[in-house]
Amino acid sequence: MKKNKSVSITIDVDTIDTLFPNLRQMGTNDESFVNGLQKFLELFDKYGVKSTLFVVGKDMLNDENVAILKDFHLKGHEIANHTMNHNQGLRHLSIEDKYDEICDARDLLHEKTGADILGFRAPGWNFDADVLLILAENDYLYDSSMFPTSVMPLAKLIHYRKTRSLGKLQRSTMGPMRYMFAKNMIHNTRILSKRGNRKLYIYEYPLTTTPFLRLPFFGTMVFEYGLSYFDLFYKFIRKMDSVNFSFHLAELTDKETDFNQGVFDTNWNKGYIPKCLYLDIDRKIETLDHVLKTFSNDFDFVTMKDAVYNHDEIRIEKMKTKQGLPA
Repeated sequence: MKKNKSVSITIDVDTIDTLFPNLRQMGTNDESFVNGLQKFLELFDKYGVKSTLFVVGKDMLNDENVAILKDFHLKGHEIANHTMNHNQGLRHLSIEDKYDEICDARDLLHEKTGADILGFRAPGWNFDADVLLILAENDYLYDSSMFPTSVMPLAKLIHYRKTRSLGKLQRSTMGPMRYMFAKNMIHNTRILSKRGNRKLYIYEYPLTTTPFLRLPFFGTMVFEYGLSYFDLFYKFIRKMDSVNFSFHLAELTDKETDFNQGVFDTNWNKGYIPKCLYLDIDRKIETLDHVLKTFSNDFDFVTMKDAVYNHDEIRIEKMKTKQGLPA
């Protein structure tokens, strides 16, 4: 690595139909998967980004979606698991249903793209110990569902109020409250398997939050509050060795071409509409361009799996340096 500092740019590939399941009856003319990812890819090529895409399994039933995902894979981007159906209440499902959501998606993603699926992120970062156990028992390298932010109670409340038209499971988010105190860095997690009392291990790579105050630092906040939000907190983030910076597919979808304008019709849609959907596509592209350009000054772009692979190697090198030993 050139800079010994890495940033993993990730995309939660949540289509418009996935975000607004209650609107499917009216037909959203959803073109967000292909069109949104194509815009991301163009900017990634510009800055040499190798990203990680957390993909919902059901979207692999569309051949056009598979084609662009294969393009990402062939260019060195990582394909990871975002469950089969993007059930926001994943942690509240039975252990059997959790297993199906995780394992069925992995099988389909591998079958359609040929990629080895080593990483997982729960919808809405809403996971629990059962999810980690399933991942560890199925030889995943890492999970990236942890969001250890101090504003978790407020975020949970806002999400619950803004999704009051949805079912109970869809209104749950961000996992148990105690996760707000979890480690804010790549770390190895030991899990006791229920099968034969085996000790299993899986890496956790949490979403990056700011030092000390643990404020959110990811794409949605930038599109919500503007580049001044990004520039302010980047002064602290740039000092970190590794950063996990997350986007969502909606943040590069075009409201004029990629989905039905009925999404904005409050007679149909009683749920939360992200601010990014209202923004013009040119402004969205300028925002992403600024973020990537800024990161490129201080960090190497790596996939999540490579960040995890490099984690122990970098830690050992730093220990040797402190002890005056050759790296």
